[in-house]
Amino acid sequence: MTEQGAGDVELVRRSQRGDREAFGLLVLRYQDRIYNTTMRLLSDPDDAAEVAQEVFLRAFAHIGGFEGKSAFSTWLYRIAINCALSRRRKRQVAKEVALSDFAGGSGNPHSDETSSLEEAERNRLIEEALAALAPDLRSVVVLRDLEGLNYEAVARVLKVSQGTVKSRLHRARNTLRKKLKGFA
Repeated sequence: MTEQGAGDVELVRRSQRGDREAFGLLVLRYQDRIYNTTMRLLSDPDDAAEVAQEVFLRAFAHIGGFEGKSAFSTWLYRIAINCALSRRRKRQVAKEVALSDFAGGSGNPHSDETSSLEEAERNRLIEEALAALAPDLRSVVVLRDLEGLNYEAVARVLKVSQGTVKSRLHRARNTLRKKLKGFA
């Protein structure tokens, strides 16, 4: 990661001097991770794609203000979390609808692939359980367990202490464990 981090530093410097190609390389480097993060926070591919675009537009607009006190990826994840949570709040206000969007067809009724259906059902339940978590708990789970960031990086992204990260992660995991009881 140090090589990648060093590459980020140079690309950020070039981007700050107006080199759009350098910023494009940063986008290529991080677009999948940012999309996956926003998808896990929003559970909607269209919203996730729009928010991921918004993240890079904001990063481009504010690259001059990036001081390098943290890794570029940390700064980018912070923007992603803020944008995703903002989208989520707007979505909840715009339509006060229950999270029962997935009620209805659960696959092909003629399929003999029982294990495939069970896996799809398990994944659906996990996504619903994640979606039901409070935003602060969900963010910690996504960054730590799904994106693989260490505690220190998660703390920097969320601007909280490592102790808070550990506490939230513990609460989130316990909540998920209860909601997913019976599914290993």
